[in-house]
Amino acid sequence: MTAYEEMGIAAMLPGMQHMITLMQRELDAMRATLARVQARKSGETPLEEETERKHRYNPSSGVAQRNYWARMTPEQRRAEMKRRGMVKKGVRKPKAKASRAKVDVSKLHPRDARSPKHAAWLETMRQGVRKRMAATTPEQRHAHAVKAGRASAAAAAKERAA
Repeated sequence: MTAYEEMGIAAMLPGMQHMITLMQRELDAMRATLARVQARKSGETPLEEETERKHRYNPSSGVAQRNYWARMTPEQRRAEMKRRGMVKKGVRKPKAKASRAKVDVSKLHPRDARSPKHAAWLETMRQGVRKRMAATTPEQRHAHAVKAGRASAAAAAKERAA
């Protein structure tokens, strides 16, 4: 066994143990439900402890969360989600929209589309490409296309294998 395999197994164990605990808890709940149903059918009354436990507030159950959302109006939900998003980002108060700073277009590189020299720069680039393509032979263009095709086919095969 390699060191990487050993580390992988060691990393998976806590998660697997957690899932076993959750599954065991769910299995116990199912058994208790089945026992209550069977007790009702046979005429017995459920134990007081089980009844009390059933009605006790349990914050880890999803019921409390669903009821919380169900009691809210759409506007309240929107405000709550906005608040949660800001807390997550570490923002305490909503910031006013920052105005975009004015860009000095004279300092932009011509490759930037906002530059006044962009159209001329594009045409210069295109002329260079045309000149290079005119200098290659059809065999060279074909070899380049085949090589590019092989590379993309190899990448696609690698992606399918993964």
